[in-house]
Amino acid sequence: MDLPTNQIILVGHPSSGIEMAEEMLLGSGVKSAQPSRREGLLPRDFITILCNAYHVPSLESCITETQFRQIEPAGIWKGMALDIAIGNSDQNLWCWSESRAIFLLDYYLTLVPRSAALLIYD
Repeated sequence: MDLPTNQIILVGHPSSGIEMAEEMLLGSGVKSAQPSRREGLLPRDFITILCNAYHVPSLESCITETQFRQIEPAGIWKGMALDIAIGNSDQNLWCWSESRAIFLLDYYLTLVPRSAALLIYD
């Protein structure tokens, strides 16, 4: 039996209004992401660390589809991602927004199967 989604990742260009969409979800009862238990990292902190480690370009400099390549993080990063999921495991439905998560959607959605991505476009 498949369990329902309990994590929503909002992605979109920084000027698309993803923060406003996140505020709307939070106002409707969706919970905000809590930090990981070991490192105290929020999901956007983890995304920033990975993007820096893999030298991901800024979104403003990406103009072609091929520049939005998916990062395939090495196994050493898996513990941090799972720790964030564990830190939020007691929440029925939670969300977070980060524009650069677009580079890690395949990784994150595979690693945490109860996740869903919401693309904010304006």
